[in-house]
Amino acid sequence: QYLLILHTGCTLTRFWCAGEIAAAHCNKVPIIRVRCEDAVDIDNELLEGLEAMWTSDQVEDLHHAGLTATDVGAAYKTLQGDPQYALNRFDEAELHKVPEAVSRACLAHAHFTSRNSRVEPEAFDTYDKQVGILRPVGDAETRVAASVFWHVSSGRGLPVVLIDLRDKEATVGLGAVVVILSCTCLRDPLFAAQLVLA
Repeated sequence: QYLLILHTGCTLTRFWCAGEIAAAHCNKVPIIRVRCEDAVDIDNELLEGLEAMWTSDQVEDLHHAGLTATDVGAAYKTLQGDPQYALNRFDEAELHKVPEAVSRACLAHAHFTSRNSRVEPEAFDTYDKQVGILRPVGDAETRVAASVFWHVSSGRGLPVVLIDLRDKEATVGLGAVVVILSCTCLRDPLFAAQLVLA
């Protein structure tokens, strides 16, 4: 298993992201960092101000998970230096090229886990029709996530396709539709239209 980090301008300051990164580091899970165009450098100022970024309740939640701000700082230090990959999320060419490279790097050991999913990934193997992935247009993070999902799934031989939200016939004949929820997709009228059609 790998932890894939989309390193944007907010990733390292988000409490839950910090906890996931620290937990992966403490459990020796390999981390792949994709630096996005607005990423913040991991410098001493960031590392020294970690605990001050979060509320006392959030720090307490970290402690309940067996983690501390020191653990977060140690994990962040391993991410310093040149990232394995760089990505401009608004460059359509890179949006295909980088996820494919990341997926190929992971495929030797990659498998899907269903810890937070209600559907076993192996269930997709039973479909004799294609599985469509709804990819919001305006949400850069979700577009990257959808592309990674597509590349890894295709590498496993699953019949997955990315759905163009502007194509009113895109969901016709599909065996299933995968929805990657984000904070903006539910406000995307094209996304809503495709969901209704599906």
